[in-house]
Amino acid sequence: MDTILVAYAVLCLIAFVQVCVMFVHTFEHGRFHSSRRTSGLGRSDRQQVTLFVPCRGIDTGGERNLRALFEQRYPHFELCFVVETEAEPVVEIIRQLERQYPGVPCRFVFAGEACVGGQKVHNLICATRTVDPKTDVLAFADSDACPHPDWLARLVDRLHDDRHGVATGYRWYTPLAPTLANLLLAAINNAVTGLMSSHRFNLVWGGAWAMRAATFRRLGLPDAWTGTLNDDLVVSRLVHRAGLKVAYDPHCLVTSTADVNFLGLAEFVRRQYLQVRVFVPLWWHAAFWAASLANVMVWTSLVLAVVWAWRGGPWWVPAGYGVLYYAAVGCKIRIAANTVQPFVAVERAAFQRVWQFAVWAWPLAALANWLGLVAARLGRTIVWRGIRYRLVSYRETVIEWRTPPVPRKTAPGPEAPAVRIPPVELAGALIAPVLTDRPVETDRNCPVQATA
Repeated sequence: MDTILVAYAVLCLIAFVQVCVMFVHTFEHGRFHSSRRTSGLGRSDRQQVTLFVPCRGIDTGGERNLRALFEQRYPHFELCFVVETEAEPVVEIIRQLERQYPGVPCRFVFAGEACVGGQKVHNLICATRTVDPKTDVLAFADSDACPHPDWLARLVDRLHDDRHGVATGYRWYTPLAPTLANLLLAAINNAVTGLMSSHRFNLVWGGAWAMRAATFRRLGLPDAWTGTLNDDLVVSRLVHRAGLKVAYDPHCLVTSTADVNFLGLAEFVRRQYLQVRVFVPLWWHAAFWAASLANVMVWTSLVLAVVWAWRGGPWWVPAGYGVLYYAAVGCKIRIAANTVQPFVAVERAAFQRVWQFAVWAWPLAALANWLGLVAARLGRTIVWRGIRYRLVSYRETVIEWRTPPVPRKTAPGPEAPAVRIPPVELAGALIAPVLTDRPVETDRNCPVQATA
């Protein structure tokens, strides 16, 4: 027992150091957000902007998200929607919005099916090669995100500083319904906002970013995307390598709707971390060891407290330190939520539901997060928007199979029942993609065409 007690004391010491570093960062995070909260808009609205929106399928809240793009309060921008073919069901929705907002320049690029690399990346390559030479700034948004009216103006304004190679925001997930899977997804994803600050280690998020056209060309884009699955992490690598800064602005936070079951949650977490592991492996290692320490600390404290209480050991030691660690992390999450709340355009009740779950159930979210990190370490295939990809390397991605787009319903009909997976099967759902991670023979000779 003495050996176990000494080992546990060492664990507590390491956890104490982690908590100290965590609170130092939380303080800096709050200071930065306070400074941005009072910042006004400059005179960047004279820049001509092309806003690219790759689309496939119809997302939850899709029409609301797309409408928000048409309602941006920025005087000089055009919308460029990029889809595979004109048969995509989202095209009809966009054309309806185009008629409702005749004053907003809008065009389509039909990129065709990708043969290699990600479909989204293929769409962006085709679209950015059609940019008007007079365009000053290239901006990018995802169709599953809903920006506020000043989002584009704020994004472009961050590029006023020449040291900023790219400006980026991030997303805040709000559950469509307060199910456990939706709340876990929100807790895991929204925790990333607590890492974004004024430091030089920010990563670009592909659903909300902008770059000067001159910088875009100087970094070798869009050619640098050829064959890759990921757009934003490639941009992050290029920007950091060029000695420029990824400028995060909390004013550029967008909202997304979480509507998943446990299988969808497992796919989302593993997909995100697999891309991080392939494209920026140091970030995956940092996330893995930080998550491992948090899980070992909280679950070891619980097990030791129970076992020693049963066998007559000093159970109050792990119980006390476990409670202190639990409270410290919960306090950090609460402070980070308070810091971000003024920048998130959601109802107060919905915001409180998310942060309260994140505070009180953080050990459960940390465990699900850690399982996603482990699953991402095994195998190299993911399924994303109906397409299965194999990540050979960060420069090469193979498409193994794809499902056709789901046609839009013309009349209301019965909905297919949602797949429900009990929470105890979350680990199995995370590992399941690994068990089927076998190469599939593909056709590498298909032609690719794009039309504007």
